[in-house]
Amino acid sequence: MTKVSRWRLEPEQMGLFLDDFWAAVASLETKDEVRQFFNEFLTHTERKMFAKRFQIALMLLAGYDYTAIRNRVHVSEATIGKLSNWIAENREALINVTKRILALKIKKNEEMESGSKTGHMRGDLFSSVMNELANAGIRALMKKRKISSLKK
Repeated sequence: MTKVSRWRLEPEQMGLFLDDFWAAVASLETKDEVRQFFNEFLTHTERKMFAKRFQIALMLLAGYDYTAIRNRVHVSEATIGKLSNWIAENREALINVTKRILALKIKKNEEMESGSKTGHMRGDLFSSVMNELANAGIRALMKKRKISSLKK
């Protein structure tokens, strides 16, 4: 489990460290560069934790219920609840990025269905359920759930 050092830092010093970190992340230019940076910088467990959190956010915003998320991502309902609360607390960046990824996945699915692309998507979360999402009309689902109303 990831742990924070027991050596306390002054808030100003931690702020400088975080600023350097965010500047480093913002300097990354391609998906491959981002992947390489985080593969080298984060432990396997940390990467897995972030990926699972993001998948939970994707599934919540796509309208999945807790049981479906728990069964697919293999996390506790408490973890799902934590992400659900974060989204409900107006996590604008998380919501915006998640919506962008969902839109990209919809576009890829539509391209595959129209025959403009051949083959299958990688074995990610949505490759196995894209037809289910398309049939459910994820666009209508997202409008129905009024994601913007989460920004109370």
